[in-house]
Amino acid sequence: MHKYVTRSARRAGEKLATDSDDSSMDNMAAAAQAPLKDTVNDQLAASVSSTQGEQRTPDGGDMASANATQQTDMQAMETRLMAVLNKLDAKVDTISKNTEQIRQEFDQKLQTVDSKVDLNTGKVSELETSLNYAHKTIEEQKDTIAKMQKEVKECKGTVSSALQQVVKQGREKTSLQEDVMEQFNELERRTRNYNIRIRGVPEASVNGRQDHRSTVAEVLVKNKLVNATEEEVIKAMEIAHPLGKPLRGKYNLIAKFYARPYRNAVVKAAKQHTGDWIGADKVVEDLTKQDRDRKTRAYPQMQMAYGEGKKVRFQNGQLVIDGVVVAIDD
Repeated sequence: MHKYVTRSARRAGEKLATDSDDSSMDNMAAAAQAPLKDTVNDQLAASVSSTQGEQRTPDGGDMASANATQQTDMQAMETRLMAVLNKLDAKVDTISKNTEQIRQEFDQKLQTVDSKVDLNTGKVSELETSLNYAHKTIEEQKDTIAKMQKEVKECKGTVSSALQQVVKQGREKTSLQEDVMEQFNELERRTRNYNIRIRGVPEASVNGRQDHRSTVAEVLVKNKLVNATEEEVIKAMEIAHPLGKPLRGKYNLIAKFYARPYRNAVVKAAKQHTGDWIGADKVVEDLTKQDRDRKTRAYPQMQMAYGEGKKVRFQNGQLVIDGVVVAIDD
């Protein structure tokens, strides 16, 4: 009986080992079979021990009766062992099926992993190729940028030199223009040094007169700017005429003298004139546009100097205070 049980257990183990080719699956089957083998061996050992105990009965009872009882016990034990072996075979079959299923699933997952690995390997290879190309392109771009930076630096130097040259030429041109303008202004100033302007002459004194020198002479004599008769003043003038249309019922006239000293005496007397003007608002010198602008800018300085009791005059486009030429504020 012991040999039969042992052979059955061995057969079940060999069947489990044959169904699985994978070494890890054999280990799982052996692990499941081991507890069942231990159970069968324990029941067999208990049965043999019981039989040996019955054969050593001390009271020398009927041996035939003892053998019959032993035979019955052996059959019962055989029946129990067969049931255990059948359960063992069923469990072994189940384990084998589960093991095979697990193996198949594992193979499928392994194949999936292999496919993904191959795919990722391809992608990594493509990425590596792209990175190498990008690195090469970047290096080429670095070289290009370095060349461009060098060219830009050279261009900056060229442009800077050209700009300095242009600025220099512009300054020279500006200086030349200023010199030319000053020369023109000086020529115009010399011409206007023979002229005076009479501001605010009423229309009635101007309209209907063919010779406006008489109007100018009348204003100069009545305001005592000359020590002469009107006829003498008319003879001293070359020409006189209105400047544009009347403004608020009054004209501005301009008159040109033959002699500059005569004109200068009139201008000096007009500057020293006090009291109300007769027949006009004022008599002034005829300045160029550039000199008028300068005098307008110098007006605050002139007022301050007048307030301080200093001698002030504006002559030939220059501000002179107490005999010293003063720079005009911008």
